[in-house]
Amino acid sequence: MAELNGRHLIEYVVDNLKQACDEILVSSNSEQCKKFGLPVIPDQYHAKGPMAGIHACLQAAKNEHCFVVSVDTPFVGPEFIRFMLEAKKDGLIAAPWYGKDQYEPLCAYYNKDALPVMEAFFKKGNYKLPDVFMSLPFTPVKIPADASFQHEMLFHNINTEEDLLRAEQYLKNKA
Repeated sequence: MAELNGRHLIEYVVDNLKQACDEILVSSNSEQCKKFGLPVIPDQYHAKGPMAGIHACLQAAKNEHCFVVSVDTPFVGPEFIRFMLEAKKDGLIAAPWYGKDQYEPLCAYYNKDALPVMEAFFKKGNYKLPDVFMSLPFTPVKIPADASFQHEMLFHNINTEEDLLRAEQYLKNKA
């Protein structure tokens, strides 16, 4: 599991979620995640990408309203999470939007009522979250440039050594 400044990435994400959410589930097919003391939810649709993990956690969630964030985005803070939960309006899904077809589907609000639509997409062999977005009430959320939670690393994914070095530099400059 990837680390940033001596902490697992998931620890950053969980710390932020704890400040804004009353239920935290971890989508994983690995036993490694159990060491963090949270419920670990395996995919029901195996090898079907991120939509499978979101689907499994929505099914397991006690709450109707869920915020989904990828474990490799450690700088999504509680203020942003609360903003997204308020910005959802009447949508069953609300995701940050940059225009055209540019969304952040792994840093978004999902309602449990989206489950039947997701299941229909699985049956059709379509695992693309943006396609699901367009099939139900969806709220594209434009992130205000002047929002107090907005910063250059908000949606920074850590997938490579270069990404990790950039994140370490960000934390160093922030300190």
